[in-house]
Amino acid sequence: MFSLLKQWLGGGKDTDAPSTGREAASTRAPASVSAGSTPPAHPAKPAPATPAEAAAPNALELVAALGARRPLIAADGSICGFEFQQARALHPGARSGQHAHSAGAYASYVFTAVARVAQSGVLGLGRVPASWLSQASRYALGRGAYLHLQFSAQAAQHDEELRVFATHAPALWAAGVRLAWDGAPVLAQAPDFVLLSQGAQALDAALAQARHRSAGLPLWVTDLASLDDLELALARGATCVCGALARSSADFQQEKSGPVAPEVARIGALLRKLSTGAANEAIVADLKADVALAYRLLQLLGSARYAQLDVAPSVDAAVQLLGRNALYRWLSMLLLQAAGKRPAGQALQDVALWRARTLELFALALAQPQPDRLFTLGLASMLGRLLELSPMQVADALSLDEDASSALLNRDGPLWPFLALALELEQGLAPAVADAPGQALVRQSLIRQLGGMERVAQVGDAAWHWVAESRL
Repeated sequence: MFSLLKQWLGGGKDTDAPSTGREAASTRAPASVSAGSTPPAHPAKPAPATPAEAAAPNALELVAALGARRPLIAADGSICGFEFQQARALHPGARSGQHAHSAGAYASYVFTAVARVAQSGVLGLGRVPASWLSQASRYALGRGAYLHLQFSAQAAQHDEELRVFATHAPALWAAGVRLAWDGAPVLAQAPDFVLLSQGAQALDAALAQARHRSAGLPLWVTDLASLDDLELALARGATCVCGALARSSADFQQEKSGPVAPEVARIGALLRKLSTGAANEAIVADLKADVALAYRLLQLLGSARYAQLDVAPSVDAAVQLLGRNALYRWLSMLLLQAAGKRPAGQALQDVALWRARTLELFALALAQPQPDRLFTLGLASMLGRLLELSPMQVADALSLDEDASSALLNRDGPLWPFLALALELEQGLAPAVADAPGQALVRQSLIRQLGGMERVAQVGDAAWHWVAESRL
């Protein structure tokens, strides 16, 4: 984590626009997921757009319907890949293939996304109707790609889906794709994994039922309703989990306050002094009084980033060299290290960093004067979960300004559309349900200013890539 902090200090000065290619994160997939799913060492170049891609619905419709990329969390608590799924509200004709144009467009989105993620070095999970398997051969699906097939309950359609499966599954298996399914009779082949969707079920009962039918196969659990359920599934032995990481409306209404750890309180006091314009001498004195913080700061000063400046190592020199903005950013990052041990802790830290970087890239794209302010808001949106503090305590610890506090506490104000858009990218949520009147229109305007939803999705991909590269 410390090497990561050193790299991030210059993040607020980054004016490079995100790549126009849909880069996927390159976080390493843990060996515990599948011994046979090791992806290529270097990402392959994306294949040229197919006719189905060219005819796809607009990106805003796709992201809203498909739910964007949701992080998959491995047994060790790290992010090991991303999930993509077919639109739940998709017209039945598109799901069955009767409306070929719609089905082809949505299938293209899912298969292209899964292929690119798998090629980048992590796992890609696609949840699709079994009838779409006939289109899978058009895409570069291989090791690291996981497909969960949903068979229809209608007899006539079911028979056709079984024919499609028998025709196309062998080639996908040969390419290294892992397959699982629901709603099919007993097939001659065994699935490679079992996927459980929690839905409205109580988690323990659902896990027990899934274990009964998994017969020792890797168990993946998705659509988990809360962070508590997500971590419980990991504790019960799930191989991979996916679900709610963002705060729900109920979370905002029922804030739970815990004690503020001493380290968090000390960092918060320094952040407050920085934000209220305290003199450098007061900041230096507080840093010197905290041996651990002073040591970390001196380590930073001795890093390769500053070694060529030939500055005598001292807290005074470090504060002078970094400047107040970079020092505020560095201290905010240290709050991530204050998080206690928890099953999904590493994933929560990565999501916090992704939100922070995504909001910062939004600000840079619009030439906002203080991109660090949005970076801090992104961190703040996840720090409550990491540190088990209420949003109010987080706002106080980070000394958030009025606009950032309004976004975090009330889902309102000029910065809320930025955070709401990041949440939509992350989980496919619909924050407009809890928006103040008119906020949905404001967010749509923000999307247009950023260049459209496809460009917004590219920003999100670039932020995941940044998080992964930063951890190398």
